[in-house]
Amino acid sequence: AASDVYKRQTVTSNEALSFGTLEMNDKNLTFTSSSGADLTLKKAFTLDNSSTLQMNGADLTFAETATIKGLLEPSGGELKFQKGGSVSGTVNSKNSAFALQTANLVFTGILQTNASTAITGANFLNISNGTLEVAGSLTLDDAATGSSTVLKINADTTITRNSQFTVGSVLLAGNTLTLGSAATDLTIDNSAPAEGESAGTFKMQQADLTWTGPIKFSTAKGYSTGGTLTLGGGSSLTSTGLIDLSSGSTLALNGGFTQSGGTLSADNTTIQVAGDYSKTGGNLTSSNASLKLTNDLSLSSNTPLSFKDLTLNGKVLSFGQQTSSFTLSDELIINTPNGRIVQGSTSLKLNGGLRIDSSGVLRLTDTFDTGSAKIKLNGGLLAIDSDTTLNSSIENHAASTIEIADTKNLIYEGATLNIGAHELSIFGGGSFSNTNPLQLDNASSKLTLTGISASYVRTNSDSLGVVIDNSSSVNEFTVGHVTPVAISANQSLGGVVDIYSNGNLQLNNSGTLSATVKVKGDSFGSGTVGGKIEVKEAMTFSGTLQQTTDHNGLEIKIDPGKTMTYTGSGFNIGNHTLKLSGGGTFDNTNNLTLNNSQSKLQLGGASISKVEINTVLTEGELNISADSTIESLSHTGTSRINLDANTSLTLTNPFEIPASKTMEMVGTGTGRTVNLPDALTLTGTLKISSENYTFSSGTLKLNGGVLDVAANTDFNTSIVHLVNSSISVQPQKTLNYGGNGLKIGN
Repeated sequence: AASDVYKRQTVTSNEALSFGTLEMNDKNLTFTSSSGADLTLKKAFTLDNSSTLQMNGADLTFAETATIKGLLEPSGGELKFQKGGSVSGTVNSKNSAFALQTANLVFTGILQTNASTAITGANFLNISNGTLEVAGSLTLDDAATGSSTVLKINADTTITRNSQFTVGSVLLAGNTLTLGSAATDLTIDNSAPAEGESAGTFKMQQADLTWTGPIKFSTAKGYSTGGTLTLGGGSSLTSTGLIDLSSGSTLALNGGFTQSGGTLSADNTTIQVAGDYSKTGGNLTSSNASLKLTNDLSLSSNTPLSFKDLTLNGKVLSFGQQTSSFTLSDELIINTPNGRIVQGSTSLKLNGGLRIDSSGVLRLTDTFDTGSAKIKLNGGLLAIDSDTTLNSSIENHAASTIEIADTKNLIYEGATLNIGAHELSIFGGGSFSNTNPLQLDNASSKLTLTGISASYVRTNSDSLGVVIDNSSSVNEFTVGHVTPVAISANQSLGGVVDIYSNGNLQLNNSGTLSATVKVKGDSFGSGTVGGKIEVKEAMTFSGTLQQTTDHNGLEIKIDPGKTMTYTGSGFNIGNHTLKLSGGGTFDNTNNLTLNNSQSKLQLGGASISKVEINTVLTEGELNISADSTIESLSHTGTSRINLDANTSLTLTNPFEIPASKTMEMVGTGTGRTVNLPDALTLTGTLKISSENYTFSSGTLKLNGGVLDVAANTDFNTSIVHLVNSSISVQPQKTLNYGGNGLKIGN
């Protein structure tokens, strides 16, 4: 039977009662009983909007569906829903047991709990569209929540759950919500940034806390010791708000984030950023935090920014104008073509160093420093877009590139940059101003310069050398080893090249060497032989060939069929030896001059345009070690000419041995030939002091001079007698004359 509550508002019983149902009639009912005097309603029950049912500790069982529109208060007893139902009113289960069986109980109203609430059958509890009020602690395993659930915290509370759950809002009202386990991940599916009643404290511990929309931390506080705090785009930290993360936590900013006040503390934390970050006030502690980008973004801060490390993830990091500096304590690795830093006017301080891997790009526009750590070029690009001073040292670990924008200057103050077993390309039109050298230190070292002015390049090993793709210069290029230099056609290499003992400058392309080339001695190494220039292709040397006083000689070797066109100033051999060899041509505009008594010019299969002898050679000489040609010889001094066995010297153009000057033929060996295609005017003395010389072709014009034959000689050159002259054949020596008839004249 139904119990009518129209007249009665209090029921007292000392034994269990069972009714079909209760008709509340918008009245309140208080059930008072002794122990064991519980109430069971066997049929469907409705608690009216204006009704209150208080059980005062007695158990209440709904055997069929229950519709709760008013206020239901077990007040200490067990509230059991055997067939579920709906709640649009309020169920106050504080200090009570709340049991659900077989069917869902769906809340659109309010469920109130506290630390003494015991929920069983929570898998039948659905508060997806209801309000859950909690005070104290609550285990919320398996209950259904959703984006329309309101979670209201009426006192400091710990909620524990075995899986993630979602609510639409959390109303802290100044209280603290603690997520009780690592599995108690909470998502707040909000759409507005207003803090409202969420002001209070979130203690995440190791659980995750996510706002899908923007949230304003104005007075609210959030703490994490290992979980992930996710904030929607447009979130902010202002006033006295606090976000405190540590112990491996993650802060995920899923969009733009602004900080005008409050405190953001990230210790041993990852800050994962997907949008612009702007800080105009408040405190940021992040020097032990990892920064990870998930989108292209800009960081702007009124105070210096400092992080432990940075992961670009292929994204672009730029800085707002007010950001004075950006510091990393760990090594920065840039390894994707799109992942890069756009520096702007921000000073970069990478105290853990930098590694630019293949396809990685770092573009510098302002001050950059790695302290004592290194910049490791590992296949990527270091780009200099404005005048930059670099105190850090660079290491080249793979084929890498440095770009210096046109007219810009990279002042490199780091240690020696060893190119290693790789190629280093520097291009862009700017200057590489270095105190310590770019050093070719490995057999596979290769330096490519394209439109660059470099201060100092040095060899420390035989190498693949230097390639000039576009006209460049090196203020000091120190060569002490085998060093190929390939200057592209119509391009040039300027500056100064110093060739030391054992240095071998190999010119492998047709471009112009416009540098000053200085021949130096042993100060670079310990060699006792001279340096060498090798010419592998026809090219122009428009610079100046110079020498110091202490070197061990220079050889210029020009491959057969190739020509070095030397348009620089004349070169005085001094008390040194210059050797021209290889079978090619040295086409010099100005003289190579034997100007010292010890000057030695050795022609080992070479053609040379201009040679001058302007002093008395006592120890020096012109030595022919392989068939060679001198196009124009100026003989204003006294010379010694020494042909090795089976060699020839061709003197193409006419020349004169002046009065009181001597050309003496010396040396040993057979098959030595002097070809005179044109005329030799003898005003001074031609002395043949060595056996087995043959003079062939051309004309010897006796112009008051002396032909002194001190050794057997074959003279097939025609003699023309111009003025009184002498031919002297020493005793027991023979001059075999095969030229035209000699006319004495008058």
